[in-house]
Amino acid sequence: MPWDWSSSDWSGLTFLAVIVGAYVAWRQVSEARRLREEQARPFVVIDFHAVANFFIEVRITNLGTTLAYDAQFKFDRPPTSTHEDRNLANLNLFRNGIPSLAPGKEFVFFFDTYPDRIEKDLPMSYEVHVTYTDPSGKGYSDRAVLDLDIYYDSGGITQHGLHDVHKQLKRIADNLKNWTDPDGLKVLTRDDLRTRRAERVADRAARTASTQDTGPENDSPA
Repeated sequence: MPWDWSSSDWSGLTFLAVIVGAYVAWRQVSEARRLREEQARPFVVIDFHAVANFFIEVRITNLGTTLAYDAQFKFDRPPTSTHEDRNLANLNLFRNGIPSLAPGKEFVFFFDTYPDRIEKDLPMSYEVHVTYTDPSGKGYSDRAVLDLDIYYDSGGITQHGLHDVHKQLKRIADNLKNWTDPDGLKVLTRDDLRTRRAERVADRAARTASTQDTGPENDSPA
C-alpha cells in the first residue's frame, strides 16, 4: 500500500513523474517546432487546369509562405501535346527549372486541347517528381500526379468530339448573324432603348386613334 512505501519508493515515483513530464514537454515543443516549419516552408504545386471545358493549362504555384529555390520537375514520361510547339519537355522552365519562386507566384501556360488529345489517344495522366529548397537550404521532394481523368462528370471537362465542336461553332456564327447588320454590330444604348419604347407607344396610340375614327359614328347609314 502507498502508506507503506519507503522514502526511496517515493523518490523513485517522483523521478518517474519528472521523466514523464519532461517527455511530454519535449513532444509538445517538437510538435510546435514542426508546425512552425510547415507554416514557414515553400510548397511548390504543379497541376492541370481545365478552361471552358476545352483547353488544358498547366499551373505551377508556390502555395507556401517563403521563397522556393531551384524548383525542378521530372516527369515519369515525356509530356506530349497535340500542339508540337507546346510540348512541356521543350520549355526552358522544365529543362532548367525555376531559379526562384516567390510565395503566391504562379506560372500558367497553355498545354493542349481536350478533343484533340482524345482523338490522338494521348496519355491523360503524368507523375511528376518536384524538388526545391527553402532560403535556409533545406531540400523538399514532393510527388504530384497530373490527371485529367478526375475531371470526368465534374463539370471541369466534358468529353466532346469534333462534331460537337463544329456544332457549337455554328451556333455561335448563327447568333452573330442576329447581332449584326450591314453597318456593323448592333449596339443599343439606354437612350436608344427609350427612343424605341417611345416609338412603340406612339405607334400604338396612332393605331388606337385610327380605329376610333372608323368607329360606329362613321358607319351610320347614308
